Amino acid sequence: MSVRFFILGALMESDAHGYDIREKAIKWDIQNWSNIGFGSIYHALNMLEKEKLVAQKPAEQSGNRPPKTVYSITDQGRNEFYRLLNEACRSVYSDKNPVGLGLAFIKHLSPDKRREALQERIEKLIWLRDIIVKKTNTLQNYTPEYDWALPLLLRDQRHFEVEIEWTRELLASFKEQQ
Repeated sequence: MSVRFFILGALMESDAHGYDIREKAIKWDIQNWSNIGFGSIYHALNMLEKEKLVAQKPAEQSGNRPPKTVYSITDQGRNEFYRLLNEACRSVYSDKNPVGLGLAFIKHLSPDKRREALQERIEKLIWLRDIIVKKTNTLQNYTPEYDWALPLLLRDQRHFEVEIEWTRELLASFKEQQ
């Protein structure tokens, strides 16, 4: 769903070439906070066109360069965009995290290996949280084009802080059990 939603959203803002949509995804650093791969954009554009959610406009040509296909969203595409937008805004984070399965079997690790694994998890979470904090601080100087990103980054920052605290508590509980 995500790549479809992203493309339709990009085309809600303006007609665009596939390359422009891909550049927007790169500019937004979308691979780091969604399940969209840059390579999936052109395939998804073709699928959206087959479903009549987007349509090609007459190709633009600049000089001797090959013509570029420009896409626009159709009325049916707008309806699908709004459906996906409503669904996304009502969604609840439910990503399946391998740490849950790891905890189911953590008793098979020695106490030292258990502490080592959880301490490494804490260090990774802190590293990731610090990246988010830097992006948040940098983003506050950007134009209103990125107003949507600040709440997202703050949410991610809090998520990492909760995960760090939870893992520290878990680590402490294992120390108490010895």
